[in-house]
Amino acid sequence: IRHLHRENVKMRANQLLPLSAGMLGLVCATHAEQADRPDVHVGDRWSFQHTNALANEKDFTTIQDVIDVSNTEIKARERIKGKGVSSVAAYTREWNPVDVASARYEPNLHEWSFPLKVGSQWDSSADKMLFTNGKHGKFQLKALVAAAEKVTVPAGAFDTYWRSEEHTSELQ
Repeated sequence: IRHLHRENVKMRANQLLPLSAGMLGLVCATHAEQADRPDVHVGDRWSFQHTNALANEKDFTTIQDVIDVSNTEIKARERIKGKGVSSVAAYTREWNPVDVASARYEPNLHEWSFPLKVGSQWDSSADKMLFTNGKHGKFQLKALVAAAEKVTVPAGAFDTYWRSEEHTSELQ
């Protein structure tokens, strides 16, 4: 996933996130009308490339290895590529963060809303507590599935969905 990131003084950001339908367990000859919730299994590996759109530079790659899946939760060992440190994070079955390396969200932050379809949109709000300093505050998110396109990479051709995300954070 490529993140396009922009911030201003109010900690407001916009991101476009192309999400591969193949990553979500959908592989089809024609463009899928929607992407259903991923079917996640222990041993799955997810990799996300973060790109700073303002500088047009790749910042880092996050790697998630799924270590446990229950009816309500996914646990993944997360690390930044090239760094030796890892942590365990908890997500809902829709990959919405509950307890991640840097923060805890109550209720969970609703980053994803499946099935994904072009034009789908949703809002979410959560209390975010940072583990580094104990500060917390309201975190709001607005998301829109903005577009769909087919992307070809060495692993094959995949249907992708662009998610536009705007978030605001007011930490105390």
